[in-house]
Amino acid sequence: MNSRKISILFCRPAGMAGADDQDTLYQAETVSTALEELGYETRELEADMNLVEFRRTLGTHRGSLIFNLFDPSAGEGRFISLFPHILEQEGIPYTGCSADALYLTSHKIISKRMMLRQGIPTPFWYEAGGLAAGTFFPGRYIVKSVWEHGSAGLTSDSVVEVSREEELDELLAASGRGFFAERFLSGREINIALLSDGKDSWEVLPPSEIIYSGKDEHNPFLDYRAKWDESCESYQNSLRSFDFGSDDDPMLQQLTAIARECAGLFSLNGYARVDFRMDETGQPHVLEVNANPCISPGAGFPEAAAKAGVSYQEMIERIVASSGGTR
Repeated sequence: MNSRKISILFCRPAGMAGADDQDTLYQAETVSTALEELGYETRELEADMNLVEFRRTLGTHRGSLIFNLFDPSAGEGRFISLFPHILEQEGIPYTGCSADALYLTSHKIISKRMMLRQGIPTPFWYEAGGLAAGTFFPGRYIVKSVWEHGSAGLTSDSVVEVSREEELDELLAASGRGFFAERFLSGREINIALLSDGKDSWEVLPPSEIIYSGKDEHNPFLDYRAKWDESCESYQNSLRSFDFGSDDDPMLQQLTAIARECAGLFSLNGYARVDFRMDETGQPHVLEVNANPCISPGAGFPEAAAKAGVSYQEMIERIVASSGGTR
């Protein structure tokens, strides 16, 4: 392999794609620029659902390391591990988490089951036909996709108040296949980002918190518009903060330990982010383990790296260094 050649694997969104899908292009461009500034020769490697064409194109990229930025378009989230599986079959090294880790963490119900067995706290959830664990109680739930991430498909109507299990069954039946209901926690929302230190270990980057204000203070969650539409009031009411008081130290130490445990449970590699929510008693719960968090400039992960004194270029270089060999 020519170690100075890197191909950027990504999915080019359709013309009418949403802001989250369009961000994929920005991410690919900025990662490519950073790699070239580091002295690498880069090439684009686009992927869609045409596997025959992908395998043909892949043949022209042999000798390169693949920088994996593949993120399926909205509605196709279940395919996130498809191309990493092909790369592994072909013996081609790539950055980030393995195909298995991407699959297990992206399937929210499988990941919640695994965390529950490991003793990692995660909110109770309800699948069509019954509560997965614990005892049903009335209250607020969020109905969301098993596979989609980046708030895709979430609206202000996604959080519902229910008094009976039958109501959740009706909501899930109306949502279609691939949805579940998760107990909605309205406490603090904190993210812990992990970056490989290049020595088979993790550097835990400074934690960040989403601070909700205005009308969103009473309904604190990022639906699609609040996350991606800069003109939306909810977007402006949800700001990222790295400011924590000394009183938060014990809580942050607990979150850090849980994030590291998640990294071990799912065999994460390179870079990842663990998203937490506090319940009404202040106890943390893992909402999601993100094995391929957005690394576009301005996104939470690069901002956390910058807070730790890690430049964008250095962050990219460390992700490349942690790619290892074939899997």
